[in-house]
Amino acid sequence: MIQGNIEIIDEKHPPVVHPIPGFGDGFLAIGKPEETLATVYGQPKVHVDSEKMQRNLNRKLNCRIKIISNNDIDKTRKFMLTYYLENDSIQVFEETVRNSGIGGGTFLKRGIYINELPPDTDEPRYFKPTDIYLGNVICLNGVTFQITEMDGTSVRFCEAYPDEFPMSDTFRIINILASECVSKKIDIRTMFNLCDPYRNESEGGFLLKETLIKCLDDLGITDSLNDQELFTLLRRFQVGNMYAYREICDMLSHVYYAQMQYANGGRRTRGDNELQALYLTLRGRTTQWRRVFRKDSHSYKEYITYKLLESLLKKHGVTLTPSLKKSLIEKYALPLTNPETKSILSNLNREHPEDAILKKYEKKVEHHHAPSSPLRADVRSSTRAENTMHASVEENSLLDRDSTLLYAPEFVSPIKKKREQLYKSVLGRDKSRKQKQEMDKLAAKLEQQVQAEQLGDPQKKLLLLDSKNIIIMYNKLCDDIYVNDWL
Repeated sequence: MIQGNIEIIDEKHPPVVHPIPGFGDGFLAIGKPEETLATVYGQPKVHVDSEKMQRNLNRKLNCRIKIISNNDIDKTRKFMLTYYLENDSIQVFEETVRNSGIGGGTFLKRGIYINELPPDTDEPRYFKPTDIYLGNVICLNGVTFQITEMDGTSVRFCEAYPDEFPMSDTFRIINILASECVSKKIDIRTMFNLCDPYRNESEGGFLLKETLIKCLDDLGITDSLNDQELFTLLRRFQVGNMYAYREICDMLSHVYYAQMQYANGGRRTRGDNELQALYLTLRGRTTQWRRVFRKDSHSYKEYITYKLLESLLKKHGVTLTPSLKKSLIEKYALPLTNPETKSILSNLNREHPEDAILKKYEKKVEHHHAPSSPLRADVRSSTRAENTMHASVEENSLLDRDSTLLYAPEFVSPIKKKREQLYKSVLGRDKSRKQKQEMDKLAAKLEQQVQAEQLGDPQKKLLLLDSKNIIIMYNKLCDDIYVNDWL
């Protein structure tokens, strides 16, 4: 007898969904619903992330919120929301508003609540740190709020961890703007310049907040950004109560150039000449050159000295050749015929407080490393040692009146002077070599001055001046570095 095939039917049973016990069921609503289900029905207990709690201990996000309501009384109420990162709990405090008829105090006790209007899903869920951002609408215990202001400490914390708070990631936002400018072929630098009434003056390059936001909205490149992302962009380029729009254009140009390099397999583009190669090198660096020049204490308006330019570039790993120096001076140096040259130079070469501090520090270091007393092996006489260790009252009076010098200059005793006069090397060594070198340098400087007077072109005279007396217009230089070549 042959047994036939037996069809096995696998019946799928729907999962058992236990209702969450409420007040009428004889249970208290304490803790999360998952904890209540674990207690009543024996379900697995909720896992506690102890590592997260230790990492975010005492960390919190503070913001101001307002009720979204048509009631005039509710519109005047002010609330402060605190989000605790260690366990995702929330507390709401209501501020006292005089003559409002509503007393302030705790509006909502600290606990873990459900956000009924999450921005990323269609189902209610528990609050997450990414829900706390400027302009977001939340629903808490059936009341709808909007976040109107973020605490400064909270904003800085979010910017310090852009991976966890992507809306505070400046480079992600810049990439979005760059993609919009490239796709729409927008000459953003020209558009910003049209909104700046001081664009042709040394005070130009900055816009008010309202003007900058209106310009960005008119261009249509911030349509995909929310209030928090736009706020992050503004914070990055804020200078006092103004905003540096030229630095925004520089960042967009750098991002576009980096993307083109990545598309070409990392191969760097070579310029047609040495100056063009310098432009591309500086543009490819992550250093924001205009910002570096502007924030240096020795800069003045849109000007820096060539000595400072060379020093800052060298500090960031870029060395200038003599031919590049000539090209930069001929193209970006302020002409000597400019009537403001003297006043600009006086501001550029003025002494700053940090310079005096540095000089004092250097003198302290020199004094610290100098021997405090003559060594036993020192062949100096006791008279010479005594004269070196004890300066006279007359020598101490040589210090500056403003006490900028910390120590008196080295005292030269009469014995030392007489020995230098009588000394002559028995091996025929020429000790006057240093004096000859100094005389040669002096003669070279005089010759340069004579050559500068004989040259007819004022720009050629600049090449013979000291580097600290050559004024460079760094805004013009940065405009040539960060070009909008996506047009």
